[in-house]
Amino acid sequence: MKKFLPHLLIAVGVVLMCWPLGQRAFGWMAQRELHRQWAADAAKATLPVSASADHSLQTTDSPAWQKTRIIIPDLHIDAVVVNGFDEDALRRGPAHDPRSAMPGQQGNCVIAAHRNVYGAWFARVDDLFAGSLVQLKTPTATYDYHTVSIMRVSETDRSVLAPPSDGTARLTLITCTLPHSSDRMIVSAVRGDGL
Repeated sequence: MKKFLPHLLIAVGVVLMCWPLGQRAFGWMAQRELHRQWAADAAKATLPVSASADHSLQTTDSPAWQKTRIIIPDLHIDAVVVNGFDEDALRRGPAHDPRSAMPGQQGNCVIAAHRNVYGAWFARVDDLFAGSLVQLKTPTATYDYHTVSIMRVSETDRSVLAPPSDGTARLTLITCTLPHSSDRMIVSAVRGDGL
């Protein structure tokens, strides 16, 4: 048994080193499929209503989730946002809190993403600056937001999820801090020029 122990320890070490790479690869592969689906939805949205078999993109009284891309040019991010705020959604990409506002609407549209695993979409989010452009793009519209603040808060601080009192369209990006801690990095942006 003693002669196999070094080999076993090396094998365990290799697995542990490869685990984060596997998580990132999973995130990138999930995004590849989500981008394909987004492009298909965008193609359907350009068809005349009578030519499209899927009428789900028509507007209704209560807005429904449309596949959405988040584009942050300063960070070279172009990822499809998953609607859901659980760990499964966060593994596939940035995740929209379904209790928050829809992209482009009044209220607070909240999107979270991992910073160091599963694609690490918000790895450099604290490199943004006041006025940085963040776009949310659906198959039918593009909404421009500009950052107004970047701050660090406790993970128990729920005030960042609240809708703005002035009725504006706001976007809140949430990720963890590095190295691992219980704090969160929050980027707040407003629709329009933001300045």
